[in-house]
Amino acid sequence: MEIHLPKHIRELCDLSTLHFENASFIEEHLKQQSADVLYRLNIAGSQAYIYVLVEAQSTAEKLMAFRMLKYQMSIMKRHLDEGYKTLPVIVPILFYSGQTKPYPYSVNLMDCFDDPDLARTVMFGDFKLIDLSVLTLEEIKTHKNVALLEGIMQQVYMRDAINLARYLIALSENKWVLHSQWRDVLEYVLSVRKKGYFEGFFETFKEISKEQKETVMTLEEFFMEKGVLRGIEQGMEKGLEQGIERGKHAEALEIAKNMMSEGIEINVIKKVTKLNDQDLQPLRRSH
Repeated sequence: MEIHLPKHIRELCDLSTLHFENASFIEEHLKQQSADVLYRLNIAGSQAYIYVLVEAQSTAEKLMAFRMLKYQMSIMKRHLDEGYKTLPVIVPILFYSGQTKPYPYSVNLMDCFDDPDLARTVMFGDFKLIDLSVLTLEEIKTHKNVALLEGIMQQVYMRDAINLARYLIALSENKWVLHSQWRDVLEYVLSVRKKGYFEGFFETFKEISKEQKETVMTLEEFFMEKGVLRGIEQGMEKGLEQGIERGKHAEALEIAKNMMSEGIEINVIKKVTKLNDQDLQPLRRSH
């Protein structure tokens, strides 16, 4: 390391922390003519690595810089698998002893590309981020064909499926959702949401999309096929039953209240109204 590291890197290295790591990253078919060694050390106070590749083959490899990148990626993954939360700095070193001299190829990754200048401009910088979490649906609607993808991605994890239904209807009216796409849309939504999510979704469609009968029929067919529609119907039936039960209970309480006002014994009231002591306790306190 003292002999071969570039001076500006050597000055940052604490070689007293240097130790051997028991790991190899060479592909199986290359192990007859290659060997590698991985060292861990502190560089500028941070945990880092020096990766040494020894090439015994007689010919140089044109895309060696890319192969070195693959090995460095494997080292980074190993580092993260050990529980670290950030990527380590890696210093790559290659020993070459081929017949062609001097070494005939570039050691810069960018020169592995057909257009190095284009690669420098486009790759390995900041990636383009489309942050749907900060866009409004009105903004997304202006994105034409890609509005379908963006709107579903944004809305599908919201609690309220009604907004998603209204959004999809608006896209459909603007011809940004083709009828042939509906099954794919629903398959995706169903893959990430439980069946119960669709109650408001389906009812909103039936209410708003009266002119889009073909789409509503597609929805109904899809929901029937996936067993979603029956779940919605059962949910409605359950809600109706619960409503009826609440009404009966309220009526029984009113009867019990009137009977208490008439001084009728509590056991008789319980028998007539089918109410229990817990139901009647608030009424008894008021009397």
